[in-house]
Amino acid sequence: MINKKKKEDMKILLVKPRYHEVHYKKMWSSKMPPLGILYIASVLLKNDFKVKVLDMEALGYDTDQLREYLLKEKPDVVGVSTTTPIIKNTIECIRTIRMVLTEAVIVVGGPHVTLEPEHSLKTMLELNFILRGEAEHTFLELVQCLAEARGIDEIKKIPGIGFLRENGTFISKKTPLIENLDKLPFPAFELVDMTRYGDSLSFKKKTFMMMASRGCPYACTFCSEPLLYGHKFRARSPENVVEEIETLVKRCGIKHIVFSDSTFNYNMERVEQICDLIIEKQLRFEWRIKARVDYVNKKMLKKLKQANCRIISYGVESAQQESLNLLQKAFTIEQVKSAFKLTKEAGIEILGYFILGLPNETNKQLKNTISFAKKLNPDYVTFTMATPWPKTRFTESVSNHIITKDWSEFWQKNCVTDFPQISNKEIQKQYNEAFLSFYMRPSYIINRLTKIRSPKEFLINIQQFFTFFCNRDISKRYECI
Repeated sequence: MINKKKKEDMKILLVKPRYHEVHYKKMWSSKMPPLGILYIASVLLKNDFKVKVLDMEALGYDTDQLREYLLKEKPDVVGVSTTTPIIKNTIECIRTIRMVLTEAVIVVGGPHVTLEPEHSLKTMLELNFILRGEAEHTFLELVQCLAEARGIDEIKKIPGIGFLRENGTFISKKTPLIENLDKLPFPAFELVDMTRYGDSLSFKKKTFMMMASRGCPYACTFCSEPLLYGHKFRARSPENVVEEIETLVKRCGIKHIVFSDSTFNYNMERVEQICDLIIEKQLRFEWRIKARVDYVNKKMLKKLKQANCRIISYGVESAQQESLNLLQKAFTIEQVKSAFKLTKEAGIEILGYFILGLPNETNKQLKNTISFAKKLNPDYVTFTMATPWPKTRFTESVSNHIITKDWSEFWQKNCVTDFPQISNKEIQKQYNEAFLSFYMRPSYIINRLTKIRSPKEFLINIQQFFTFFCNRDISKRYECI
């Protein structure tokens, strides 16, 4: 534990471990800012702490470069954010931190730690504390305790904190959700190099991410969103959202914004209010949202188009209504068709999400989902595996069919299940072929060429085309979408 220090003398570093090689080695891959870390940083800065952010993925840092950075900066507290697929890289990162900074306090948070606290504490022995859930305020409480050397009894009172003890683990009560998101300061985007971020669908380098709401009232069995952020839809006010947009567009020169919200259109009236403010302020940028197909009408789509929303991502998941019911998606195939039709008529591009390898589906039904994607004909598509994320009801239902216990193998481009009616190898094979069969259709290629708006877009499309054919692992080429 660090000695008592004035908070203005305490040096805090927040780290995002690298993800996957293709995310930073391919020019056109998406790189999104570490939004959770930047929110924590903004709260710390507001309370007069010294904070730096190291995004290893955006910078392409390996452990040797991390070691050099740590030796130079010598932070007192290091916070690391992790998700399930990057758990191995996170462990490697934490071990490097501990070897270089033997006295530093290491804190780990993020989705995997939130859902698997026991596993995290027992596999990342070099850390001091974990923080579960929304950590903006709890991280602040922790560093205040450390700065004032209050002792472990005070630290134990912090919601969502956990640590190892000689006789086992200590995990405190769950972190309370932040009810009024307007009270959060904007993410500390000044702490990262914003030119490092870009979206493979925007054709613009200056891309950033925003959060306009947290929580999802729906109960999709495969989704961890409600486990992380609750079932209550907590929304920032339209004025607060647009104020941040204005800051990003006018002060930072951002040309494209990707919203992280799982259901941006849950309140259609609020969506229209956001659009009206964007139009009123004459903010010139493109944006992308994720939306449900059952909360779509012509009026909202018209407003989104007027406000220059370029892409709407819809989670279709399957062509079988039986599968949608099993996943508790709470919408119908007809609503999918209607949403796609209305969105196309409004002149907004569509990214369709589809899940392959569901436990109730045969090979024929899996192929039917791929065919359905072609019939719907969105502008972009991404196929993902039916991934059993920690603590979801889907994971409980397929527990006997999971073929590995290595959490780092759990990501949406890798099949970790094997079912009697369709094997692991067959699912992976169909998955790899799905991208080829969708994106290499002559009709699709011709349609994309007619939509190219600049020489830069043409060059990027050509680059993607050749990269696609030069790499046999088709799935990796589109993992970033």
